[in-house]
Amino acid sequence: MPAPCCQTCGRALPKRKERPEPPIVDISKLSDRDLYAYRKLTAPIEDVRFAVKYNLPMPADLRARWEDLAAAAPALARPEIYRRLAVLKRERYEWEHARMRAAGLDVVLGRSMAVAAA
Repeated sequence: MPAPCCQTCGRALPKRKERPEPPIVDISKLSDRDLYAYRKLTAPIEDVRFAVKYNLPMPADLRARWEDLAAAAPALARPEIYRRLAVLKRERYEWEHARMRAAGLDVVLGRSMAVAAA
């Protein structure tokens, strides 16, 4: 079977590297530099876990997609996690703002202001 290649230029696509599961780390014993590196490594997965754990308000279908990402995150490459996370955050943002507008609030630069009745 031929290696997968770019549809545009025909070059062989790079092979996906298997990444190991980040080990459980006692962060109280890490230096500042090591702590920063550890947080950078686990940030996207922790963002997903936070949204699921603290039950952020969102519709059921969107919550199911967040939970699916939380379950699949350890097996995915970081860029793929970031891509999926960005899509989910954007959809949740749009849903939240639509809900606020429906409640009669106008959202300007992250601040809510009551809409003047006209």
